[in-house]
Amino acid sequence: MTTKLSEITTQYRTFVDDQVLTKDQLNEFISYFEDQDRLSRIYLHGVGIVCGFKLKNVSNQSITITQGVGVTTDGDLITLLQPVLESTLQTTQLKELVFKHYRKFEDKFASYSSFKREEGENIFSMDMWELLTEQSDNSYPLESIQSLNDKTILLYLESYAKKGDLCTTIDCDSQGVEQVARLRVLLVSNENAETIAKKDSIFSQHNIFDKVSKLPDVKVTKVLLVERSANVLIGLKQDFYNAILANSTLINLKEGFKSIFEIFGLQDITSKINSWFNFVANDIPSDFQYRYDLLNDLVDTYSEIRSLLLQMNVECCPKVDSFPKHLLLGKIAGNKNFFMLRHRFYESPTKAKANENYHKVLSLLIRATDLVNNYQLPASTGKVKITPSKLSSDLCEKAIPIYYNVTNDMLQNWSYEKTLNLRQSFNLSYHVQNLANDSTVREPLLFNSKDYDFYRIEGQLNRDTKDVMNEILILRNKYRLDFDCIEVDLKKANDLKRIQKMHLSLEHRAGVPKGGTFILISENKKVVADFSLSYRINTENEGSCSPIKECSFPWISSLKYLNNLSRSLKGQKSKNIAIPKDYRLQIFEYRINNHLLVNQVTTVLIPISEIYLRRMHAITEALNQHFPEGLVFDFNETQKRFLITFGANDQYVLRLRDATQNPNSPIYTYSNKGMFKNNLLLRKNAMMCRDILQYNKQFYQKLQSEFAPINKDDDYGIFNDKWQAWYRLGNQLKADYDNRLIRKMTDLPADLQKTVRDIKSTLNRIDSTIILKLDGDWVNGMWVDSNMLDYYRDNKNKTDDPVVKFVNLRKFLHNETGTTKLSLYITNKNYSEDFDTLIKENKSSVDFYFTLPKGQNAIVL
Repeated sequence: MTTKLSEITTQYRTFVDDQVLTKDQLNEFISYFEDQDRLSRIYLHGVGIVCGFKLKNVSNQSITITQGVGVTTDGDLITLLQPVLESTLQTTQLKELVFKHYRKFEDKFASYSSFKREEGENIFSMDMWELLTEQSDNSYPLESIQSLNDKTILLYLESYAKKGDLCTTIDCDSQGVEQVARLRVLLVSNENAETIAKKDSIFSQHNIFDKVSKLPDVKVTKVLLVERSANVLIGLKQDFYNAILANSTLINLKEGFKSIFEIFGLQDITSKINSWFNFVANDIPSDFQYRYDLLNDLVDTYSEIRSLLLQMNVECCPKVDSFPKHLLLGKIAGNKNFFMLRHRFYESPTKAKANENYHKVLSLLIRATDLVNNYQLPASTGKVKITPSKLSSDLCEKAIPIYYNVTNDMLQNWSYEKTLNLRQSFNLSYHVQNLANDSTVREPLLFNSKDYDFYRIEGQLNRDTKDVMNEILILRNKYRLDFDCIEVDLKKANDLKRIQKMHLSLEHRAGVPKGGTFILISENKKVVADFSLSYRINTENEGSCSPIKECSFPWISSLKYLNNLSRSLKGQKSKNIAIPKDYRLQIFEYRINNHLLVNQVTTVLIPISEIYLRRMHAITEALNQHFPEGLVFDFNETQKRFLITFGANDQYVLRLRDATQNPNSPIYTYSNKGMFKNNLLLRKNAMMCRDILQYNKQFYQKLQSEFAPINKDDDYGIFNDKWQAWYRLGNQLKADYDNRLIRKMTDLPADLQKTVRDIKSTLNRIDSTIILKLDGDWVNGMWVDSNMLDYYRDNKNKTDDPVVKFVNLRKFLHNETGTTKLSLYITNKNYSEDFDTLIKENKSSVDFYFTLPKGQNAIVL
């Protein structure tokens, strides 16, 4: 069989009156226009499956194929056909065909080369079976075929010249050669289908479904200004370092880029990425913030490429011999998300979108290379510049950052759309040397900024804080920009604490959103990092509230009771009475100026081990953390009194009970009018209060930040240095060992996975709507498992070993020596006796809480 387009007719003759036409003249005329028709299809439109031809209702008894349209590389237009009754014609007016029979197929007429396989010097025809809608000679029911799931379905246009019978009369109907084009629906083994596909250069080039489906999803962990990094610069560096390494971002990014570059036959950039991120925890470079930003740019570029890979199936001048007479419809037992061994539609470049996507991906690959090749440490002697940009758009729509050498080549590939319109020099950037000599580029803040929602602020790192602040304010006022700017010194713990507590959405963004607050982080009068908020900090109103007042009361549980309870952890355990692991407070009512802080009975759990170490301070700090916008609680060791600090003009009510050992213990009330036990006045309070006022949330946030005690301990003093060492060791373990941060249940050790599954099964029997979350040391990377304990026992004399130091500090600070227990939170149900058996059965490995977790890393199980 020869393909129609292997030899193209390039000319034909016109006819004149009374001309006797020869066969060559007529055939030449037909061939010319047929060739042009076929060429128009494949070169101006495309080849492959346009639509339809879906396999459905596949079983051993039948296979259904829906109507569709396809074009072979020989320009054949293929659709499913059905005979017209009492006619030799066929119709395409059908929705689908159902095939229930089959027979052996031999390609003895056309001898199609794609159906041949070579074994050494020998060439064999592949075994194939034709699917039939009705029973015919030598056919069998489909259910009798062997290994149907190991087969692939294809459409084959059997084309050949069929010579008729000899005829001697001038008007014989059999004169000429009949051109047969019969559509066959064939089954072929997956192995033979793979061989057919390998001969197909178009299919091989675009068959990237499997590769794309395996590309990792890469996201960068955001950097937050958290308390553990507030005291020294090294802690802040550690936060950026941890964000770079978290969630295997670098590993996944390099793996993804390597696979993508292989698809295009280009040299990958893995080694160059390694060169910028191969530093270690104890040697973090000074440009740590810029390297984190570089990682974000690389991930953004990778994500753009990944989203386009399956949308660039364009083919210019498709090769005729790729699939000239067949279309692959896919494996019968294929992937649920996409069919394997199935032709797509490979569009002509005249189809703008696919062609544009293809060239855009090539541009993005070059941009990724430019990012790692053009990264540079900015000079610390420059000036602050503010460049309008975008917050949540693709990287190409954002301003080019300060830490790149903005060459002409980089401009060429930063924005595919701008380059397409010859506007590549109109990208915005801190560096303007290669940009257009146009005021809209050189001084963009002069113009209407409605297209931008973000300001990149650059040139401030490692410079004098006072100079930087002055330059920023001058630019802000000159151009009437919509943001505020403040400074926070790492050495001023109170300022840091206040910012952290009052503004939880503080985040590094390399600039500030419109209407937001830009925050310079400084140490020793030098800017070392920057963060921002999406809103302004209202500094004028934060302190304009009522005077502060403090009242003291006896605590609802005696100190002797708390001492005995906590020391029970060290004594001989009773066989009859279960020793509680937590001090349990039930909050029945909590309101300030009629503003409810709890809508239902809320349980606050304080580990007994914490009370053993810190006594009443563990309780007051737990209350402050659980209600960060409420009253401030403390304890006076000298007077042995419970302290409540509040706005002098505010009215409050706090009703609670100690339910640790007795769920029916008395309910106590703290209020402006005194302390009550079961609604009876316990002690008269002479404090005078004004009428009910509106609850001021901002005031209580500030009150918490300035008055709530931190790490206070009446027995042992303040362990700030040991707590810092604890967190520092924890961060080191996260850097040195993979999977320290548990992000899904399967990250847990196998025994704990089984425990969680058993617990979930039990909870489902109690109530199928229960939501279970994991928080605490496991999700924060501060856990100890049996492998670490085994290592510790074998190496406990190595006092410099980080694992040994970590386990020793854990014992000192937390009084824990075993494996870390799971902290499981039942978030949508209150405690009841229904849970007692579950709690008792898992008390050695699980702590249960009936409230919402407070940690940022809590996960749903």
